Amino acid sequence: MEYSQIKNKIIKIPNDIYVKLIEHCNRKLSGLFLPNETEEKKAYGILGGRNNNNELLITELKPLFKNMRETGEYKLYMDDTMVEYAHPSSVTPLDKRGWITDPTELFFILKEFNKNKIEFMGSYHMHKVQWKNNDMRDTPTRVDEILGKDSRTLMFIISMVVPNKPIIRAFYEGDINKEIDVIIETIGEK
Repeated sequence: MEYSQIKNKIIKIPNDIYVKLIEHCNRKLSGLFLPNETEEKKAYGILGGRNNNNELLITELKPLFKNMRETGEYKLYMDDTMVEYAHPSSVTPLDKRGWITDPTELFFILKEFNKNKIEFMGSYHMHKVQWKNNDMRDTPTRVDEILGKDSRTLMFIISMVVPNKPIIRAFYEGDINKEIDVIIETIGEK
């Protein structure tokens, strides 16, 4: 997906998908993990949908289960990226930050999307800790921008700093200057 083709569109997330998204974040924050799920208080996932005339409609949400962050070369890559670009945090050490999707898990999600003619829109992840000069953490970090560069996808940031008042924002390739407006579509609204 090219930015020039979507920059004037809006993203619509139906209420049922929104509820599942926030439930995923809250479940992970609460430390409730599913079988075969990496036991970390981090929520990451994939969003798919349709690119309609004036909107990008999210129709699929696929939470990710396995974080490859601690595995072999993935760990070395992420450690180096964090050291070079990450904002220091007194809450989460650099070697515990980040998520790398299991390629096999992603393969099966994309295979299902292709079978059902669903377009891969992008990924989502939550930010949960306030930073000085960024109280709500609803924008991409420098690391997000580096990891999203040239992906040609959307990066959805879910701010869970105040868990009962989540904020969802979307950025093309994690670029803070390429935000696409997100609207939560309530029942009966079109």
